[in-house]
Parts: sequence; C-alpha cells; structure tokens
Amino acid sequence: YARIRAALALGRAGWGGAGAFLAAAAGTAADPFDRAAAIAALGELSGPSAPPAAEAALPHPDPWVRQVAIETLVRTRAPGARAAAERMLDDPAPRVRLQAAAGLAALEEEQP
Repeated sequence: YARIRAALALGRAGWGGAGAFLAAAAGTAADPFDRAAAIAALGELSGPSAPPAAEAALPHPDPWVRQVAIETLVRTRAPGARAAAERMLDDPAPRVRLQAAAGLAALEEEQP
C-alpha cells in the first residue's frame, strides 16, 4: 500500500512512470486492498490506463476491488462506464450494487 501511495504522490508531482507502475499493480497485486488502491490511484491521476485497469477488475472475486473499479470508471467518465455500472447492479455484494447505482446517478446528472 505504501508503494502505491508513493507512486500516486509522484504521479501528482509529474513523474511519468507512475501510471505504468500503478497499472501493473492494478493487475497483479496479490492483496485485494493493494489492487483496489492502485485502481483508485490510476483514476485519481486520470491517465489512459485507468479505464482498462478498472474494466479488467470488474470480475475480481473481492467486492472492494469491484466497488473501486466502478467508482474509477465513473470518475474517469470511461466510454464503458454506464454499461459496466448497469451490469454491476446485479452484483452479489451490496456495496458494489450501491456504488453502481451511485455511478449511474452521477452519469445521469451529466446528461443534457
């Protein structure tokens, strides 16, 4: 977790390698909390690797990872955010369903 937070801080400071480091952690971190933190950090940096990393995490077995993935897709306004949130309304975990509903509401607010 500390390495992910450090990479986020470096990314905010302009280090170009932060996105690649976080994308790798989002896809390979063994600990679900670390994986979720990496996805959230990618979303915060709004780099091009955030939506693919979040989309890839949607089927993860840990609900925390799925929740953060939906949040990141919505935050970055990824092209597939609405469809992903709609799919996740049927997730077995209440926290994921709630995040999906909140994400859909946020996306609806932006509609003209």
